[in-house]
Amino acid sequence: MRWADYIECWMSNKPHDRLPIWLRVVGGIATPGVAYLAGRLVYEQTILTWRLGPQMVGFELAHSGLMFPLFLNVVVMFLWSTAVLVRSLWVMSRGKSVPRSRWLGLITAVALMLVLMVPYGAWQRLCARRLASGPHAAEFFTYAAATGNVGLVKEFLQRGIDVNTRNADGSTALYGAAVEGEVQVIECLLQRGADVNLRNKWGHSPLHGAREMNRGDAIPILLANGATE
Repeated sequence: MRWADYIECWMSNKPHDRLPIWLRVVGGIATPGVAYLAGRLVYEQTILTWRLGPQMVGFELAHSGLMFPLFLNVVVMFLWSTAVLVRSLWVMSRGKSVPRSRWLGLITAVALMLVLMVPYGAWQRLCARRLASGPHAAEFFTYAAATGNVGLVKEFLQRGIDVNTRNADGSTALYGAAVEGEVQVIECLLQRGADVNLRNKWGHSPLHGAREMNRGDAIPILLANGATE
């Protein structure tokens, strides 16, 4: 059956296919759980992050015992979406039409699952302007460097964050990148004038952190740029 035929079936007034009741029940049960999970994680990665700084996303849910049943809802919704899509295409190939409400339900299900796949760094980059001007800017900058999010690091720098700004424990973004061995971020920060020998409140320099964590790729770069113990 051609796609034009599928579209004609969808737009026609032919008898609508009805989902089996068990599929309707499964969809009705899974959707609220997935919607809650998506909303909660988006809240943690945006509003709560703006207010309190970097979050351990999903930590509270995991320790409340809700994460497993909510994740199970995601699995069920994926299986439900697959089953409903296959059935819908099958009945359309047999000349029946599919209610528009079903397509709306499928689009909603897919959208909710896609929201769950958006990484924390992407939300931070989307909100970079707000984060860079907030009270936790240094924490976000160091976090971005430590997680290798070079795009967000550059975004913060473009928005005026001092490359040598320090977080709550006195560590710079260069220290965070060195500890995690994020070579691309290290090179970016050094090119922007990062001080390779600034120490945190425990007296640890980026070189010390890289050596302590055995980051073999980072150590030569730091030494070549004047790092000392």
